[in-house]
Amino acid sequence: MTFKELMEEVRAVDFDTVRVDSYYYFEAVVLRDKVPLLKEKLGKVFGEPACPSKKKLGADIQQAIEDFGGIRDDQVLYFLKDKEYSYFAMLWPWTDEYHITVKVGRK
Repeated sequence: MTFKELMEEVRAVDFDTVRVDSYYYFEAVVLRDKVPLLKEKLGKVFGEPACPSKKKLGADIQQAIEDFGGIRDDQVLYFLKDKEYSYFAMLWPWTDEYHITVKVGRK
C-alpha cells in the first residue's frame, strides 16, 4: 500500500473542512453523518481499528502517532505497519458530538 492509495479511499468522503493536505499527512473535519462511509473506506485499507480495543497499544504504535497528538479512549485509531512505514488514521470527536477531526498520515 502507498499513502496515495490510502488517500484515494479517504478522499471519497465529503469533508466539511480540509486543514492540511500535504504529501504524507492529511487533516480535515468531517460531519458525523459522513463517519460510516469514512469508517468503511478506512476498514478496506486497515481492517479493524487498533483503538478502541481491549488490548493496550504497543510502544511502536504509540511512538508513531505521538507527534500527531496521540490517542485517547474516546477516539478511534486505525494503524498499519509495513516493512518501511507506519500508516495511521485517527478520528477525534468534538464535544459538540457533530464534528470529527480526521488525521491520516504516514511516518
